[in-house]
Amino acid sequence: MSNFEISDLPCEYTLTLAHFDHRPLSPRRGIQRGDGPTASRIPAVTSLLFVYFQNGWLPKHVCSGKLKVMWLAIRPKSWDRKIAIVLAHGAGQGMDSPFMKFFHKEMARRGFLSVQFNFEYMEAKRSFPDPQPKMQALFRRVVEEVMQKHHPQSIVIGGKSMGGRVASYIAADTPGVSGLAFLGYPLHPPGKPDQRRDAHLYEIPLPMLFLSGTSDPFAERPLLQGVVKKLGSRATLIWTEKGDHSLKVGKTGDAPLIAAAEAMERWIREKSN
Repeated sequence: MSNFEISDLPCEYTLTLAHFDHRPLSPRRGIQRGDGPTASRIPAVTSLLFVYFQNGWLPKHVCSGKLKVMWLAIRPKSWDRKIAIVLAHGAGQGMDSPFMKFFHKEMARRGFLSVQFNFEYMEAKRSFPDPQPKMQALFRRVVEEVMQKHHPQSIVIGGKSMGGRVASYIAADTPGVSGLAFLGYPLHPPGKPDQRRDAHLYEIPLPMLFLSGTSDPFAERPLLQGVVKKLGSRATLIWTEKGDHSLKVGKTGDAPLIAAAEAMERWIREKSN
């Protein structure tokens, strides 16, 4: 591919992809080689699914038996090995949702090593999220493996809603983490502003970015402003006017998401200097 080197590390397998055509598969033999550059041979797996990415087809491995960490890293050729970004998905949709794919690719376009993954319940197609300790443990493993594989100087972690909340519980004591980016922090359940999820935030000695919609039912504006004020210089709050929990504003398309990605890039570069 001309823009990115893509590394896919599902289960024990490591695969670096070049541009290749959509070809028939055999779970035992892997991708059948075409006339041009293709991916290296893939070890046998139970099944292979396909997700269209930019200029080619990216195999996504689904492993049988005990689920293991699966994460996907996009490494731009321009990456300077300084900062990696690991973003986790929300409760209802996984890393292949349009929202997560947008930020995964957009952060890579902006020169960062961009990583995403699925929590185990999402890989297993279960309806309800795993217990917090289990999700936190998996998130830590992803960060550890990213450090071991790509050796960034620091890692910014976060995610959409629940994914950002999970990140906030592990950020303070996970080696290599330098900041938190929340794509719609779920400060409280909708309609229950008295059930706040902010007590642990004040113990985190790291920079935090809150990207939030002013119409987000999970974070009433005055309450989130109060949290950010209490956090002081550690926190940066950027509003998407009329944005919902996914930062969407009516039928404005991706414009709010592009603005959020730009804000995240500025914040990361400012905090890394």
